[in-house]
Amino acid sequence: MQVIASQRGLGAISIGLLIGICLVVLSLGGMGAARFFSDEHICLQRAIIEDEGNVLTVQVKVNVNAFNPPSSFLLEEQLPLGWTFIDSSAQPTTVKERTYSWFFWRGEGLLPIRDGVLSYRVRAHSVDAVTGTVVIRNMSTEKEYLRIPLGSETICA
Repeated sequence: MQVIASQRGLGAISIGLLIGICLVVLSLGGMGAARFFSDEHICLQRAIIEDEGNVLTVQVKVNVNAFNPPSSFLLEEQLPLGWTFIDSSAQPTTVKERTYSWFFWRGEGLLPIRDGVLSYRVRAHSVDAVTGTVVIRNMSTEKEYLRIPLGSETICA
């Protein structure tokens, strides 16, 4: 039986294609394939550090999914009644009563979307907890808004 040249070439192409797919899968594993295919846009973690007296430093660690970043997100922190905002590492975008908001987006101006820590100091006059909300807007999923309360654990959305 004689083998046609094109049939032999098809086997070599198939093996090469299979090897190429395996290499891509292995490289994605090294880059964090879970995050590559994830629908999570960012992860946030809040920590509260007690300074002297009744001054607290609140830190919100932002970890952006480099493979699937949000086009924008809004971080809102609401202080308990009687607490006083002192200062922050980034100027709040808006302030309404006891709610301080920081708007991040990929365009010019405002705050850029990237990994980092947003911190602010407050004077605490009670043992009530700070409440927070993150609102994520991704242009690829238009009108999808997620509201997530922030605690001491890591929240991904």
